[in-house]
Amino acid sequence: MRLFIFDDDEVRDRVAGALTDVAVEVVGSDDFDLALQTCYGERFDLLLVAVGGRFLGLPLIEKLRGAGSTTPVILLAADTSRATMTAALKLGVSTMVMKPLDYAELRGRILKAAPQAIHHHAAARAPSSVVAPIAAPEPPVAAAPAHEVPVAALSPAPAAPAGPPAEAAEDEAATARDLLVVMSDRESVADLRPLLPAGVTAHCVWDPGSAVARCQATEYRLIIVDATFGHLHQIDAVGTLRELRPGVPIIAVYLKSKADRTDEAHRAGYGGFLNRPFEPAALHECLFQRIGWQELVRVQGNVLHPVAFPARSDKLERYFALVTARVTAEIDALASACDDTVVVDLGDLPLHSGLAPELVAEVEHQASARGLTLRVVAPAGLIALVKSAPGTRDFHAYASLAEAV
Repeated sequence: MRLFIFDDDEVRDRVAGALTDVAVEVVGSDDFDLALQTCYGERFDLLLVAVGGRFLGLPLIEKLRGAGSTTPVILLAADTSRATMTAALKLGVSTMVMKPLDYAELRGRILKAAPQAIHHHAAARAPSSVVAPIAAPEPPVAAAPAHEVPVAALSPAPAAPAGPPAEAAEDEAATARDLLVVMSDRESVADLRPLLPAGVTAHCVWDPGSAVARCQATEYRLIIVDATFGHLHQIDAVGTLRELRPGVPIIAVYLKSKADRTDEAHRAGYGGFLNRPFEPAALHECLFQRIGWQELVRVQGNVLHPVAFPARSDKLERYFALVTARVTAEIDALASACDDTVVVDLGDLPLHSGLAPELVAEVEHQASARGLTLRVVAPAGLIALVKSAPGTRDFHAYASLAEAV
């Protein structure tokens, strides 16, 4: 891996010392013009760029991006003002490490940012960390000024992505998702992801740069952020997310306590809060209220499967109404596609003496009106409950989906 550092000699030396077991060449300069000229003319896998004090890191990144460079950047930030951090995030900075630097943390960020380059170079030669400060250039021979170097002169690392790597594997082509989750570490993401209901599409990240980059490229209906994530708030990434997606509610995650955090969340501008460790019922209710009814029924061909009731008992009537509406819409779509049978799998439907029979009666009516045969898959208790309700017409009932299809 080739690593360029725009910072002073001490930082370059300590970074190289932290990477002695990695096949890496460390090149650097503390001079703006030399750094810019070098980054224009040479190939690097990763840039470490200082901002604050005498280091004009943001103008350096802006010039490189403007000339077409996509090399990923780690910002070494002494200036943590909101304006500076917001500008850096909007330039697509993948990761930020605050000064004074924690070199163990920085090493981890470097290894995450360019894993392909590390693997490639490690296979090519034995590990070594070479520090190569840039000497002043010889007098130029009819060369254009550095800021006028054409795009063709750039040599960005082709394998390095412009976007941040610190996120779970997802469908990169997706331009719309239900949910963006921004947590402080992978473990938090690992705790949350299995609790998301089937059918809810999500991007889960654990880095502020990743969150901003995702919001720039993807439409979301809900954002969940770790309110205890100091780095996230130190650079006001949440404020940037609000600017990018002003109509999207943002939900805070707090460590569980006996105190009611409702007022605290509202004062901070959040649309609500969740406690961690996550409680499935609270999470599902939050999603139920904000993501809406279209995820309440999974559709596979002519099989419709209402998902498990996700909220409190006082929301049960609304749940049945939304499920009925969604199933009716899907029956209409099946009829338009010339299907003659619809299978409704009610295995996860709550046993409610009034609402369950009403749902089945309405679904049967809608299917019959469109010339479709209704087949219901449900436990014996639910089938008996529905058939015993007054006014319920006969329908085909099955104990398993395999029998119905």
